[in-house]
Order: sequence, then C-alpha cells, then structure tokens
Amino acid sequence: VVESARVNSDDTACYDFFGGQVVPEEVVRNCVKVCYTKTEVLEEIRKEQVFAIDIISLDLSVNDIENQGLSILTSALKVNHTVTHLDLSSNKFTGEGLQGFGDVLRVNKTLTSINIGANNIGDEGLQFISEGLKVNNTLKSLDLGVCNFGILGVESLSEGLKLNSTLSELNVSYNRIQEGVEFLVEALIGNTSITSLNIGHNNIGTAGGFHIVELLKSNNTLKTLILNLNEIGSANGVRVGHALRNNKSLTHLDISSNSLEGAGFYILLCESLKQNNTLRILDVSCNTIENRGSKSLGEALEVNNTLTELNLNSNQITDLDLENICSGLKVNKALTYINFNRNHFQDVQPLGEVLKVNTTLTRFSLFGNSIGDKGAEIIGSALLENSVLTRVNLSGADIGPEGLQFIGEALKVNSTITEIDLYCNYAYDLGTKYICEALKVNETLLRLRLSENFIGDEGCESILEALRVNNTLKTLVIANNNFQLTEDELNNIMQSYANIFS
Repeated sequence: VVESARVNSDDTACYDFFGGQVVPEEVVRNCVKVCYTKTEVLEEIRKEQVFAIDIISLDLSVNDIENQGLSILTSALKVNHTVTHLDLSSNKFTGEGLQGFGDVLRVNKTLTSINIGANNIGDEGLQFISEGLKVNNTLKSLDLGVCNFGILGVESLSEGLKLNSTLSELNVSYNRIQEGVEFLVEALIGNTSITSLNIGHNNIGTAGGFHIVELLKSNNTLKTLILNLNEIGSANGVRVGHALRNNKSLTHLDISSNSLEGAGFYILLCESLKQNNTLRILDVSCNTIENRGSKSLGEALEVNNTLTELNLNSNQITDLDLENICSGLKVNKALTYINFNRNHFQDVQPLGEVLKVNTTLTRFSLFGNSIGDKGAEIIGSALLENSVLTRVNLSGADIGPEGLQFIGEALKVNSTITEIDLYCNYAYDLGTKYICEALKVNETLLRLRLSENFIGDEGCESILEALRVNNTLKTLVIANNNFQLTEDELNNIMQSYANIFS
C-alpha cells in the first residue's frame, strides 16, 4: 500500500511515494504512470489511474486546480475506497466548484481528513459542504481556513454541524465570521464530537467573545480552542478566566492577541489555574499582564500541576513581573516549556535561579529581550548546573563576545542541551571562537543557529576548525554573516559539510 502521493505543480507533476518500505521503481511503473504534465494529472484522475494503487494520502495543494479540475477529481472520489487524507489547499477553485464535492461527502465512506484551506469558496461553498456534512459519518478533520466566507457561510456550516456526529477537528480561521460566531456556538453547545476548534482571526469582537464564554461553560467535549486575533476585549477575557474554573475538558487554549489589558483577566485566569486540572497548553501572548497579573501567575504556578506549556510572548513583562513569575517557577513541577519572547525585562537573575533548581523545564525562549552580556553570564552560569534543559533560545538578546564566552563555557560541560539559537546577536569573530571551542568537546548539541552575528573570515575558520572535530552536530545555520569567501571556497565548504550546513 502506498501511503502518500504528492503532485507537484512544476512543468511536470511527479508522484513521490512514501511508506513503511521503499516501493521499487519498477513496481510503481507497473501500477501507474509516474510523471504527468499539469494537464495530464487531472485527466489521469478522471480515468482513475491515480487510484490504480492503494493511495491513502493524496496531496494536491498548490496546483492551480480550478472548478473544472475539481469536478474531475470529485467524480473519481465518489467511487474511490482508499484515500483517507486529501489536501486541496491553495488552489483556484471557487464555491461553485464545490457543488459536486458535497456529493462526495454524502457517498464517500473512507475520507477522514480534508483540507480545502486558502481557496476562495465563500459563502456558496459552505452551503455545499454543509449539505454533505449532514449525512456524512466518516470525516474527522475539516480545514476551511482562509476561505473568504462570512456570516451566511458559517450559518450554513452550523446547520450541517447540528446533524453531524463524527467530525472532531474544525478549522475556520482567517475568515469573516464576525457576529456569525453565534450560529457556530449554538451548534457546538450540544455537539459531542468536535474536540478541536480553530476560530482565530475572525473579528468576532466583544459580542462574539460573549458567545465563546457560553461555549466554555456548556460544552464538555472541546479539548482545543484557538481564539487568537479576535479582539474579544478585557471584559470577556475576565469571563473566560472565570469559566475555566469549572471547565473539565479543555486542554489547549490560545487566547493571544485579544486586547486583554489590565490585571483582571490574569487574576481570574490564575485563580482558575489553581483549581483547573485539565488545561495543558496556554497561549496568552500579545496581551498585557501588569504587576498584579504577574503576581497572580506566580502564585498559580506554585500550585498548578497540569499546565505544561505557557506562552507569555509580548506581554510587556518587566523585571518585577519576571521576578513574580519566577517565584512560582522555582517550585513548579509540571511546566516543560515557557516562552518569554519580546518582553521588557533585562535582569534575568530570577530566571537564572529557577534554572538551577527547576527539574521539569526542558525548553525556554528569550528571543527579543535585551538581556545583554550580563544576562548571558547569568544564563550561562545556570546552564552549568542545569541537567534537564534540551532547547534554549537566546536570539535577538543583544549578546556580544563577552556574554557568549559564558554560554560557550556552559556548553563545554552541559550534556542535555540539543538545540541552542543565538541568531541576531553580536558574536563577531571572538564570540564565534568561544562557541566553537565548546563545539570541539560538546557531544550532545545537534542544532546551532548563528545567523546574523557579524561573523567574519576568522570566525568562519573557527567554525570549520570545530567541525573537523565535532561528530554530533547535525544542523548549523550561519546565514547573513560577513564571510568574504570566493564562490569556489564556499562551494567546497558546503560540499564537505553538506549534511550540516543550512
């Protein structure tokens, strides 16, 4: 059984076959033509030659398929009994072209995942899909992101969802749902099959936010809710925080970029986190935490034992806020990843203390925080003692050669870190040398990023010298530096270390 077939939109569209074992070329040729021109692809689909072998996953994304081509494909899918995953994203068909696709949903009994995202199907397309969903009992995942439908479209979709009892994953992000979210919530309150809903970037506003709160109160099935970029406002943020106290199903919540200003949201959210024992992933990036909010979060992290990933990117976190949060991180036994990207703190001493004693945190990111050489010294000192971290992001942190010396010393003895990102700092040749000295003895680092670090020829030589000794590094990213190499020299280097350089 061939598990996947990918059709490319180049001058010739070739099928690439993947699976548990390599399919010999002669076997493939005996089953189906391997190469098609773009015109021939859909003609072969019409003849069902594409399905002459048992393809399970068919990727036709980015192929300029228009309505006529989609019609040919839907005719084949009506009688196909092997394809379970179908990707039609980023093509050129419209809502009119989906008329026959509704029939596919009615009669096809094998498709479990369909991606129609990034096609201009509009409200009309949603009507056809809805009719199919009313009787379909096999589809599990449906991606309708960036499909240019609005209130009428989501109203039609909601009618289909009321009668469908098998769909578990739905993506309607980046459309124009707005107040139409009321129809969607009405359908989902009584729904017992959908566990994942992505409604991000739909401009649902404060009115829509109110309906989402009602969904969190009433639905006991939803596990993942992506609500980013919807401007639901601070008042609804407070209501969401309160609703999580009694919600027993949600494990992943993304409420980023929703104009949640003031400490009220965080205070109510954190009170809920003290009692909630189901939420695992929380993204509150691009909001505003304030001092009272950070204090509440620190207190919640002291007692919460289920949250494993926390994204605090762009929350205007100050030095005092970081200290408040880290007071909880010192004793927290559940969190494995925290994102502090693009905040306002510089003193990372509290975080350094956390890294010395915390035994569960395996990843952290400080991208875009101006911690400087002093901050790098603090982090480097902590990494000398830490034995659980595997991935560290210190990119865009204003670290120069002096700070990188401390990071290099840590990498000489640390035996757990497999990935470190130092992109967009000020390594120059000297800082690069410090990192490369560590590479000569480090046996665990797999990925290193040193792009945009003003590295010159001497730094490049340090890198090459380290690579002659290091046998474990798999990926090295050094783009946009100041090497003055000839084209021949660069080609020779790339060929010598083709398995590493990116």
